Parts: sequence; structure tokens; C-alpha cells
Amino acid sequence: DDWQEVFNAERGNEGLQTGSLSAVEPITTPAGKAVRLTSRVSEADGNVAITVPTEVLREMAGKSSTISITLQSSSDRQTQLSISCDFGSLGDCARHRFTATPERADMLINVTFDRTLAPNSPGRIIINSDIDGNGRPINLYSVRILPGQ
Repeated sequence: DDWQEVFNAERGNEGLQTGSLSAVEPITTPAGKAVRLTSRVSEADGNVAITVPTEVLREMAGKSSTISITLQSSSDRQTQLSISCDFGSLGDCARHRFTATPERADMLINVTFDRTLAPNSPGRIIINSDIDGNGRPINLYSVRILPGQ
């Protein structure tokens, strides 16, 4: 019950910003509604950013929190992707590398922010699906954050 929903594909691609060499497309899969996210390069132009509301960041300040990103590869092959974050005055998280499989799964990132300085602007979770140079898309279902206690 304490999870804060940051993105849900059931509501389309609201809250997503694409780089000049990335694209998002609403789709329906056997596992439900998703957004097909395609990065054409592994650099910043291929990134897709998910907005994290200021009020969620404020709940994360000075605590350890968990980020859950529900996704799968868009084909029957594995897809390498990177996930990073930029939370303004709160800080960022290290770049994480994950392997998306054909099975829908949650990718979890634990973050700790010692700073209690409450951010006054939204943050971003950044996904790039092209870190191996193959341009394979992933299906993104949701992003949730469990603020620390």
C-alpha cells in the first residue's frame, strides 16, 4: 500500500520524455498494456526519462527507498538496458545494467539519500534499451517507488 506509482502504461505514455533518438509507443501485450520503449543509440539521445513527482522525492529524502520497474523484452530474445536516475538536490543513483527477458519482471533498485534537503522540482528515472548496440525495444509496464521509513 505504501508504493507510490510514478508511471503506469494503463494511462498511456504520460510522464515520459524521449530523446531525439528514442521512441515510445503504447501497445497491448498478453501481460497487459505497456509502452514499447526503443533507444536507437546508447548515448543520451537514446534515453527515455520518466518523471518522478516532487512530492515522491520529498518522501525519499534522508531515507533508503526501493524503485521497482516492471518490464520485459519486446521479443523472444534478451535485451540489455541501463537505468539511472537524476533526483535534483536529492542526488542520483548509479547506472544499473539489467537484462530484460521475454517474461514480465520487476527490476529493483535500492537507493539511499542521506540528504534531507527536500527537492522543489521533479526528478527523472532514465532508461536506455540500446546498451549492447542492437536497438532492441523493451515493454515498460510500470514504475513504482517505495519511500523509506
